Amino acid sequence: MRTLRLRGPGNRLLLPVLLLLLANTPSRAALPPVPDSLKALVRAAPAGSVARGRALLRVAAAYRAAADSTGVFAYAALASTEARARLDGETQARALTVRAEYLCQADELQRALPLLQRAERLLGPRGASDARAAVNYFQGWANAGLGRKAEAFSHYRRAYQLYGRVQDRHQQAEILSAVGVWYLGEGLLDSAAAYLYPALRLHRRLHSRPEYESTVLSNLATLYHLQHREAPAAAFTRQALALDGTTGDSVAYVQTLDNLASIVAARDSVPAALRLYRRALGLYRRLGLTGRLAISYTKLADGYVRLAVSDSVERYYTLAIRQLLTQGSAPADVARPMASLAQFYLTQDRLTEARHWAEQALSRADTTRAAGLAKPLRTLHLVAARQADYRTAYTYALREQRARLAAAAAEASQLSEDLRARYGTTEAEAQLRRLQAARQAEAHRYRRQTQGLGATTGLLALLLVGGAWWRRRRTRRGR
Repeated sequence: MRTLRLRGPGNRLLLPVLLLLLANTPSRAALPPVPDSLKALVRAAPAGSVARGRALLRVAAAYRAAADSTGVFAYAALASTEARARLDGETQARALTVRAEYLCQADELQRALPLLQRAERLLGPRGASDARAAVNYFQGWANAGLGRKAEAFSHYRRAYQLYGRVQDRHQQAEILSAVGVWYLGEGLLDSAAAYLYPALRLHRRLHSRPEYESTVLSNLATLYHLQHREAPAAAFTRQALALDGTTGDSVAYVQTLDNLASIVAARDSVPAALRLYRRALGLYRRLGLTGRLAISYTKLADGYVRLAVSDSVERYYTLAIRQLLTQGSAPADVARPMASLAQFYLTQDRLTEARHWAEQALSRADTTRAAGLAKPLRTLHLVAARQADYRTAYTYALREQRARLAAAAAEASQLSEDLRARYGTTEAEAQLRRLQAARQAEAHRYRRQTQGLGATTGLLALLLVGGAWWRRRRTRRGR
């Protein structure tokens, strides 16, 4: 069962218009119009004044809410120009923050961080609390997305304190939600619940917009799903789906629908899950979200595997592979459905196709990530064994075991880094030693299995040679 995608900062799907982020800022002549509700404010602000810069920032924020990158970047750049002319560091910092926020939403985190660092320098330690809070909030968001957990938590904590100074309870609820998502990603489910539930209560108390409550509900559904408690997971997801339906946000709606399908599949209602997956696939196509098509095809194929509907399994895995190749995805991403298709052919005893797709997957798998190598290697090992090619089977079995050991070692190393970053205490070192001892025991078990496999292969070879010698001897006697 695949882990559900977390619905938190930086993880909500965006419309294809985000591709415009990569374009240059348009000229003044190409500026999109000022929204009607803000025209009076912009006209009243004299050119070159502080008020003018802040009015232009209001326009940029309006375009940000409408997911229009052209308007966001154009008006933020104009606001910054006005602010520089008057040495207004605060407005410059706010303009940089608006641009960084949009980049965070588009998952362009490496581009967002330098803007936020410049904004932080412009504000300094005595800048406006709300502006400093926003900078820290998005620094937390960007660092969390880049895996810099200690820095993310530090920025989130500072942002929470600064928003408290200006009595911005809504943003405090958003920070609680973001930290909950961070703990959820770490697998620390009790800690995640300790932040997500207060975030949900606070959003409800503040009567926040439905999309904020929906995001928290979806993350709580993910939490229960990870605990294999599918009934509350489905209940929270259905609540989120109902809220998404009221907002007119089709992208959020289809993402929640997709999550609900995964939860229903985990409850062993595969036909119902497939119906939901097909609805989600239709919406992804209608919205032009082509980046999600391959994932949807793979989920459908996985569902049909469980129902043993061979033609649908082949069709959807093949569509997933074709889509990934068409959109120029990384080879390691293409390797995953290839490995799954190979494994399915093996269960059908279609050994030629199984070997072909396993070899294709192995040629594309990321050799630096051992976890992706084990699945195609196992298929090749079992194909060779069924074809009585025991020497080849033994070679692939050894490579498979080495890949699994390397994946376990990489996991242990990552966990130890996370522990040091989170605690930096002797407790972390003690836990690391326990983990290393467990990994050594696991490695010893794998070595014993490999030795056993070698002995079995040797015995089979000996029996084959002995059988051939006995047949020749009986043939000679018959003559």
